[in-house]
Amino acid sequence: MWRVLGLFFMALTLPACQAQAVLPRPIVSPRPTATATIAPTMTPFPPLTIVTLGDSLTQGDKDDSPKGGGWPRRLLPLIQQVRPQTQIVNLAQPGWTSHDLLQGTGGAPNQIDQAVKVLREANGDKIATVWIGVNDLFYLYEFGNPTAAEEAQEADRFGRDLDELLDRLKDTGAHIFIALLHDPSQGPVQTSGVFMSTTGEEWAQMSQQALRYNTIVRAAAAKYDATLVDIPATKIFTTPALMFEDGIHPNARGYNALVQVWFDAITQK
Repeated sequence: MWRVLGLFFMALTLPACQAQAVLPRPIVSPRPTATATIAPTMTPFPPLTIVTLGDSLTQGDKDDSPKGGGWPRRLLPLIQQVRPQTQIVNLAQPGWTSHDLLQGTGGAPNQIDQAVKVLREANGDKIATVWIGVNDLFYLYEFGNPTAAEEAQEADRFGRDLDELLDRLKDTGAHIFIALLHDPSQGPVQTSGVFMSTTGEEWAQMSQQALRYNTIVRAAAAKYDATLVDIPATKIFTTPALMFEDGIHPNARGYNALVQVWFDAITQK
């Protein structure tokens, strides 16, 4: 960022000539004013720390590019072109739900405590990204046949999880970016053979539950002044050429498309 320090004008004042005894007082023309100009100097951006929380879609699972790393790995050099002193800490874990972000699972520590620690210790500007909920949907319908009451209970639980998660992130002073969920039932996962026991009726139920979750995400974003990242609008997860063969995760081309979505959201804020 260039800070224009401005132009300072220094007026040089000359003493008036003494008047002659018998002649009129002479008119003295002012000499040119000397102007001092200070050259602009570059004031660097402060450091930027980005912490990413979520599941395999943020961790970068099934990224078949040579370097892997999903969209966070691709995001770092893009942001560094604008903010050279940027670091990204990717805490996402495959298979995790919103509750796992708060509690941890399988002996792994939770993501929220780690995120809060990193953000509190960070100098300069701070960002937290949250993209979670797809596994909440998959587990609900793959391993059970939920009633309407159970679906409502799960939606309430998801809302409480997001509320606690965003409240703790907001308290660090970080700006939060939270992603809307795509509808898994609309993508190629139905025919990939991964979720063999999920029935057609359950896929339809999952679609409705995804809408409920996104209503919750929107409300949480408004409550905590978070920026929404519209993943469903990208059509990535309904475009087979951008998806890995499991129908769940993007391939390298899909992650290339995803990073542009996150980069645009962060840099346009």
